[in-house]
Amino acid sequence: MKKFLFVWAFLCPFCVFAQLNVSFADGVIPSYCVGTDSLFSVADGVVSSSNNVAGESYLFAPSVAMDDAEWGLSVSMAQPTGSCFARYYLAVDAPAIDGSSSGYFLRLGDSKRQISLCFRKESGSVVTLAKGDTMRLLPPPNEKLLRVEVRVTRSSAGEWVVYSRLNDEESFRQELSVTDNTLTQASYSGIYCKYPKSKANTFSFSGWTVEGEAAFVPDPPSLPEPNDLIFTEIMFAPSADGAEFVEIYNRSDKVIDLSGLSLAARKKDGAVTYGKRIASTSSLIYPDEYKVVTKYPEKLGVLSSCASDGAMVPMSNMAALNNAGGWVSLFRTSDSLLIDEAYFAPDLHVEGVPDKGVGVSLERVSLEGSSWTSASPATGYASPGCENQAMMAVEDILFEADPLCAPYLEASGFWHLRYNLDKPGYLANVCVYALNGAVVRTLGHSLPLSVSGELVWDGRTDGGALVAVAPYIVVVQAIHPSGDMVNRRFVVTVSR
Repeated sequence: MKKFLFVWAFLCPFCVFAQLNVSFADGVIPSYCVGTDSLFSVADGVVSSSNNVAGESYLFAPSVAMDDAEWGLSVSMAQPTGSCFARYYLAVDAPAIDGSSSGYFLRLGDSKRQISLCFRKESGSVVTLAKGDTMRLLPPPNEKLLRVEVRVTRSSAGEWVVYSRLNDEESFRQELSVTDNTLTQASYSGIYCKYPKSKANTFSFSGWTVEGEAAFVPDPPSLPEPNDLIFTEIMFAPSADGAEFVEIYNRSDKVIDLSGLSLAARKKDGAVTYGKRIASTSSLIYPDEYKVVTKYPEKLGVLSSCASDGAMVPMSNMAALNNAGGWVSLFRTSDSLLIDEAYFAPDLHVEGVPDKGVGVSLERVSLEGSSWTSASPATGYASPGCENQAMMAVEDILFEADPLCAPYLEASGFWHLRYNLDKPGYLANVCVYALNGAVVRTLGHSLPLSVSGELVWDGRTDGGALVAVAPYIVVVQAIHPSGDMVNRRFVVTVSR
């Protein structure tokens, strides 16, 4: 299969040149496309609608070209009507055909058989910016299908010009021109057709190309797959002067556009708050980057030194997170594919946390696992936009641990963790995790620690079975009534 062709050449520090050529030469729809794949067929480098009922078919591909840009497409179709027409999405901010995206598209056909340049708002309403000649889109005499090739240009000043060439016409003719700068950033280009049952298989597309400059987007966005993005921090019960937020981390090597994703919340009983799109315009998250989605970014900036403007993603319609606990979900808007989901609840907090957890966020313990703990007082009990304290590798000055555990040898069948604390009164949660994040053994829950002592693991699970020979991670989380907190991780290898 041919891969998605993006050619990037840095013309200046802030401008990028992008080229897109969506090829169907291999007889398949490229993997980077998203849409109703099953409603298309591919043959001889052409993708065609393939349905047996009335409906809609569409495909989107990542495309960031906007300034000094040019789009091309060839379409074969039956004589258009008000219920049978095609669209060429030139520059939109999300791969969706409903009101969850906004951007520019060509409408190829209507009751007046003309070409129109339109802009769709996020609300779903459509504004016609300019129209071409009426009765332009008609098949030749004695033929059922018309073939139209379109070329569209846009200057950096926002001047759009549309050209078309029908059937055997020797050259392109200008259809319309208009200046519009409602949207200045693009993330996707797409093809679309709507049809009654009698014309369900009459649309074909080829020559889908885009080139131009993207002044604001330095890398092409990719569609996320499950676990490419994960939740790493959740503030569900903020203080009176705080704000709810969820922190998202990009653990993949992809550049991902959050405007193509939606956020939803539900209570413990499963009651769903329907998902809303995170951003109405392009909002990119890069590999190893954190983004913080919140309704009130200005409040987080005051409360946390971590909450930089660049990490904030304002979401005015963000669903409320229930103080009693629940679930938060991240999924692709276009096809509802679940990317990540996390459970939050007050009982996940460390015992003794101030104000029963009000004003304290939950932080993910590991990028690989699914365990959570209270945020550290060192960061003001929240660290939106920064690496979690629970994940940070801190040099151990209070604990000393054996590197090995050999439960099969009676003389040395234990793992020892010796500690020397600065004061008594710490309560500790101590758990042993497999490398996949699963809890193997709970050595202590709200376990009182003296100033010095020793914790021991015999290499067995909570059920008493000997664990497999492998490395394991022991996580110690201790909190003092004064608010001081200790987070430590140790790798121990079980051997024979």
